[in-house]
Amino acid sequence: MRIATNTIYQNSLDTIGHQQSSLNDLQGQIATGKRVSSAADDPTAAAETVRLTQSNAKIGQYSSNLETAKSTLQLQDSTLGNVTTLMQQAQTLVNNAGDVTLDKTARGALAVQLESVRDQLLNAGNTTDGQGNYLFGGYQTNSPPFSMDEKGQALYSGSLGQRTVQINDTRQMQIGDVGSRIFQGVSPGAGRIVDAPASNKGTATASPISTVDANNPGYGDDFAIAFHTGKDGALQYSVHDDTTNQDIAKDQAFTAGAAITFGGQRLSVSGEPANGDTIKASSPESAGMDIVGTLSAVAHSIRTATAGSEGNARLANALSTASSKLANSLNNVLTVQASVGAREQEANTLSTQNADTSVQYQTQLSNLTGSDFVSAYSQFTQTQNSLQAAEKTFMQMQNLSLFDLIK
Repeated sequence: MRIATNTIYQNSLDTIGHQQSSLNDLQGQIATGKRVSSAADDPTAAAETVRLTQSNAKIGQYSSNLETAKSTLQLQDSTLGNVTTLMQQAQTLVNNAGDVTLDKTARGALAVQLESVRDQLLNAGNTTDGQGNYLFGGYQTNSPPFSMDEKGQALYSGSLGQRTVQINDTRQMQIGDVGSRIFQGVSPGAGRIVDAPASNKGTATASPISTVDANNPGYGDDFAIAFHTGKDGALQYSVHDDTTNQDIAKDQAFTAGAAITFGGQRLSVSGEPANGDTIKASSPESAGMDIVGTLSAVAHSIRTATAGSEGNARLANALSTASSKLANSLNNVLTVQASVGAREQEANTLSTQNADTSVQYQTQLSNLTGSDFVSAYSQFTQTQNSLQAAEKTFMQMQNLSLFDLIK
């Protein structure tokens, strides 16, 4: 069979062109380490590469968010640890102030120390992160969330919304707990507060409240115990439910140290109340749980305490109220700190999981698009040798002529 010279030339050129193209592809694989550089190289692998790249990018964003969350939570955890220490110092100072042998100078020094602790707690509430954002202001991060009024009470001007970051497709993590819930809030189950006003004239001191029946319908109500002199000249008391505005007991004979029961709870009153004295038993929310305000009030009571049985009674009641409020506030701070620690631990766990997932994605991407260097180099060498042989053969074919046979 005859084959035209043009056909031979064209076949040889096609072979050389194909080998040169293959050689260029292999050279690119060796240089870049990638087998798939465009969708034309392997459409299926290219489509899977896009999906894996997008998934890996999303993991990278979630990992960045988790780093932000960890940084904020670690700072919050550290700050709340300092708050706990300060509150424990305050509790110790309040207990020390109960020493009846202290003179006015010593009590004044204790009041100054309590006010110092108060100011440090206020500063803790205005803690900022490395970017100058206020940690406990909720969404309001550009200005201090706490200030103090002329009465020594904290004013919260931050937002009530808690900041969050997206940590996976379906989960948002809370960061930067709202300051009012930490420094002015209480946890469920907080103890009720007994408060005897400083305006009382007698020597009565009230015990903490104990529970008799937590299922009593009035257990959560606020109560006022009022003392008055009866028609017979004997001291009596009445109990009024301030929540429902109803009298629970009226004109009951008072006996010092005897239990007074109301709304599923009871307390006892020692000493001698004066006619018109009152004692309130309230929920923590009604009594007010502002840590700064509590320390301001008890520091004032310590500084202005007077000598004598009446003055000692007023101070004892003020210290007892402050102790109950500080105990509730400390428990609340510890509860928030435990929540922060749990979120911090979750963030660390998710960071590790994301790192492992990212490695898996990168491995899959490498397997899909990466080039086997040894195999590619071997193919490159073979193709190069084939190309050189084809070029040499083509050159020899160009020298063939019938005229050479006639000679």
